[in-house]
Amino acid sequence: MINNQTSGTRANFYNWENSWKNVFWTYAFGRRADMSPDKRMDNGGRGNDIIDMVKPC
Repeated sequence: MINNQTSGTRANFYNWENSWKNVFWTYAFGRRADMSPDKRMDNGGRGNDIIDMVKPC
C-alpha cells in the first residue's frame, strides 16, 4: 500500500459488514509492503484481507 496523497491526508480503510465499517486509517505519506501487522481499530484482529474500500479524505 502506498498513500502518496498530500502530506497529512488521511486514508480510511473500510470493510463491508452489513454496512461500511472503518477498520483502520493512515496519514500520508505512508507506505507498507505488508499490512498484516496492522490491527483493526475495534481490536477485531488484523486489518489485511478484509479491506473492501479505501477512501482518501
